[in-house]
Amino acid sequence: MAGRKKILKGNSDFKYIVGNNGYFVDKTLLIKAFYENDDHVLLMPRPRRFGKTLNLSMIEYFFMSTRKRAPLFEKRQGERLGRLSAASQRRYREGLQGA
Repeated sequence: MAGRKKILKGNSDFKYIVGNNGYFVDKTLLIKAFYENDDHVLLMPRPRRFGKTLNLSMIEYFFMSTRKRAPLFEKRQGERLGRLSAASQRRYREGLQGA
Protein backbone atom coordinates (compact mmCIF):
# COMPACT_ATOMS: atom_id res chain seq x y z
CA MET A 1 0.00 0.00 0.00
CA ALA A 2 2.55 2.57 -1.14
CA GLY A 3 -0.05 5.25 -1.96
CA ARG A 4 -1.62 5.23 1.48
CA LYS A 5 -1.15 8.39 3.54
CA LYS A 6 0.51 8.24 6.96
CA ILE A 7 -0.42 10.16 10.07
CA LEU A 8 2.80 11.91 11.07
CA LYS A 9 2.55 13.05 14.67
CA GLY A 10 4.85 15.54 16.31
CA ASN A 11 6.01 17.39 13.20
CA SER A 12 4.53 20.68 11.99
CA ASP A 13 6.78 21.28 8.98
CA PHE A 14 4.67 21.46 5.80
CA LYS A 15 7.53 20.34 3.54
CA TYR A 16 8.28 17.31 5.75
CA ILE A 17 4.64 16.19 5.85
CA VAL A 18 4.13 16.57 2.08
CA GLY A 19 7.48 14.95 1.29
CA ASN A 20 6.79 11.94 3.49
CA ASN A 21 3.26 11.28 2.18
CA GLY A 22 1.70 12.52 5.40
CA TYR A 23 -2.00 13.08 5.92
CA PHE A 24 -3.18 16.63 6.60
CA VAL A 25 -6.27 18.73 5.98
CA ASP A 26 -5.68 20.94 2.92
CA LYS A 27 -6.07 24.51 4.12
CA THR A 28 -4.13 26.16 1.31
CA LEU A 29 -7.05 28.48 0.50
CA LEU A 30 -6.42 30.00 3.93
CA ILE A 31 -3.49 31.79 2.26
CA LYS A 32 -5.88 33.63 -0.05
CA ALA A 33 -8.02 34.68 2.91
CA PHE A 34 -4.94 36.06 4.69
CA TYR A 35 -3.74 37.87 1.58
CA GLU A 36 -7.09 39.51 0.91
CA ASN A 37 -7.42 40.68 4.52
CA ASP A 38 -6.19 44.26 4.99
CA ASP A 39 -5.82 44.07 8.78
CA HIS A 40 -2.40 44.75 10.29
CA VAL A 41 -2.73 41.86 12.75
CA LEU A 42 -4.35 38.49 12.15
CA LEU A 43 -5.26 36.37 15.13
CA MET A 44 -5.76 32.63 14.78
CA PRO A 45 -7.21 31.48 18.09
CA ARG A 46 -7.54 27.71 17.94
CA PRO A 47 -7.38 24.94 20.54
CA ARG A 48 -4.27 22.85 21.14
CA ARG A 49 -3.27 20.41 18.39
CA PHE A 50 -5.42 22.21 15.82
CA GLY A 51 -2.70 22.88 13.21
CA LYS A 52 -1.69 26.48 13.92
CA THR A 53 2.03 25.84 13.45
CA LEU A 54 1.45 23.68 10.36
CA ASN A 55 -0.64 26.47 8.81
CA LEU A 56 2.12 29.02 9.45
CA SER A 57 4.67 26.62 7.95
CA MET A 58 2.47 26.22 4.87
CA ILE A 59 2.26 30.03 4.50
CA GLU A 60 6.04 30.31 4.88
CA TYR A 61 6.65 27.81 2.07
CA PHE A 62 4.04 29.51 -0.12
CA PHE A 63 5.97 32.81 -0.01
CA MET A 64 9.25 31.12 -0.99
CA SER A 65 10.46 31.29 -4.58
CA THR A 66 8.08 29.61 -7.01
CA ARG A 67 10.63 27.01 -8.09
CA LYS A 68 11.20 25.76 -4.53
CA ARG A 69 7.57 25.64 -3.51
CA ALA A 70 5.93 24.31 -6.69
CA PRO A 71 6.16 20.59 -5.80
CA LEU A 72 4.68 21.24 -2.35
CA PHE A 73 1.46 22.70 -3.71
CA GLU A 74 0.81 20.31 -6.60
CA LYS A 75 -2.58 18.62 -6.44
CA ARG A 76 -3.77 20.93 -3.69
CA GLN A 77 -6.31 23.73 -3.60
CA GLY A 78 -3.46 26.23 -3.31
CA GLU A 79 -2.12 25.20 -6.70
CA ARG A 80 -4.62 27.66 -8.17
CA LEU A 81 -3.00 30.51 -6.23
CA GLY A 82 0.05 30.71 -8.52
CA ARG A 83 -0.55 34.24 -9.80
CA LEU A 84 -1.36 35.39 -6.29
CA SER A 85 1.98 34.05 -5.13
CA ALA A 86 4.12 36.15 -7.48
CA ALA A 87 2.34 39.36 -6.51
CA SER A 88 2.42 38.37 -2.84
CA GLN A 89 6.13 37.67 -2.92
CA ARG A 90 6.86 41.10 -4.40
CA ARG A 91 4.63 42.81 -1.83
CA TYR A 92 6.21 40.81 1.00
CA ARG A 93 9.79 41.64 -0.08
CA GLU A 94 8.93 45.33 -0.52
CA GLY A 95 7.44 45.36 2.98
CA LEU A 96 10.63 43.85 4.42
CA GLN A 97 12.82 46.40 2.68
CA GLY A 98 10.69 49.28 3.98
CA ALA A 99 10.78 48.03 7.59
